[in-house]
Amino acid sequence: MASADLPDDVNDWPDDPRELLGVNRGTSQRDVRLAYTRLIRKYRPDTHPAEFGRIRDAYELIKVIASLEPFVTESDQGFTLVEESPTNGTLGTDSERADATRGPNAERVKPLGDSATWQLACRGDRLALYSKLAERRQQRPNEADAYLKLYWLLTAEPQLDAKRVAPEWLLRGLLATEFDGRLASLLQREVRRRPALGLAPAYARLLEMPRLAPFIPRLLEWRWQSLAAHDAQGDLIAADVDRARPVVGADLERWPEVLGLAVGHLAWLQDDATAGIAFARYQKELSAVPVSVHEQGGALSWTDWSVELAEAARCLSTADLNEGPLRAILEQHFRFHAAPARRNLLAWLDRLLAEPQVAIDRCERMLSKSPTVFGSLCQMVGAHSPMVDRERAMKRLCFEPAVFDFFHRNKPKSYEKLRLPLLELCCHEVISPDAVADTLRGQAEVVQGTLAQWADRIQGDAVLEILFRARMLLAA
Repeated sequence: MASADLPDDVNDWPDDPRELLGVNRGTSQRDVRLAYTRLIRKYRPDTHPAEFGRIRDAYELIKVIASLEPFVTESDQGFTLVEESPTNGTLGTDSERADATRGPNAERVKPLGDSATWQLACRGDRLALYSKLAERRQQRPNEADAYLKLYWLLTAEPQLDAKRVAPEWLLRGLLATEFDGRLASLLQREVRRRPALGLAPAYARLLEMPRLAPFIPRLLEWRWQSLAAHDAQGDLIAADVDRARPVVGADLERWPEVLGLAVGHLAWLQDDATAGIAFARYQKELSAVPVSVHEQGGALSWTDWSVELAEAARCLSTADLNEGPLRAILEQHFRFHAAPARRNLLAWLDRLLAEPQVAIDRCERMLSKSPTVFGSLCQMVGAHSPMVDRERAMKRLCFEPAVFDFFHRNKPKSYEKLRLPLLELCCHEVISPDAVADTLRGQAEVVQGTLAQWADRIQGDAVLEILFRARMLLAA
């Protein structure tokens, strides 16, 4: 699948990282990087946070897979441990395997275990292999390779260890070793799958380790994305910032990024007094820090947009709009809680469209009182809803008769009276309002007077467009 063919709904994107980036198993790292760069230019973090996160995760996972080649082999069925013996020469000696993993310019390290350890795998004795690797890990706790092998073994066969889950080895490895990108990238994927892992005490200890200073913003970002169901999010974010301050507080590159992440998340939590105080404190501190726009623009642009949208979303709970549930959906979407955001969005849209005329009135009121929120809702619905006009636009004659028949039968005196039947037409014929307007304009010699004017009204009717997209999303 080429990257240009990614579905409009991020939840329908492929799980396979290479398929997502549009590359193959043999693609060079340089070409993988180019594919990644092309996608993040299209899906920027400030406008497409969920899509950007998926793309970055896929890229990091591909790098992890490449680094693990000495230990696991990849096939269409998934990952399996490399099962070589000293005589088959698949990867050479343990020392050669270690050198291959660390690169040609890395300092030579002592090999992990002997070939007999891997012979256990060849005989199918996974439990003995797991016990042997755990023993080796105690003997050499500073070698990341041991934690990786234990993680992959327990991932493949969870019954080997009833006392822990596989991701615990990733946390242990990061706590005990120099920072290893393979461990970190796998941890990111696991935190996405198991949010409770991001709240574990061992994860919090990572934020206090000076040798992990360059990666503190990323670790915080992953952790705070797992807070959707946490009761005291503001308290935890403030505590995390206090943990990270001694480690990166003097770093003019990373500390503003930490503050920006905290401000962006706390902006949505200001109804809580503690979160509101922390938000004001960190925002004031962030404004006083000299920041290079070139270096920090991406992170801080997300912060600015998050603060602006959170402020605008507060009006949704007022008596004028009474759209409190939508505020929670916007928060979930913008703070990267993609799964609950989509689920709750679908439920909200279903209730909204139960009465189409009421839906039109509610969206008009929202557009008038909070255009920022309405624009974000349009972006969110558009990101999830399917594109319905790509093929039919090439065959306009298929729906031209229906469009002209509609306007022949419906001759209201005002555009407002036209909107509801026009919405029903669009949904029934599966053509967007924009396509209807283009159809009218394409027949200039036929369309005259009021219809020509209404083509412009239809083209610019954001309310009609979002309700049509919402209907298509629910139908899909």
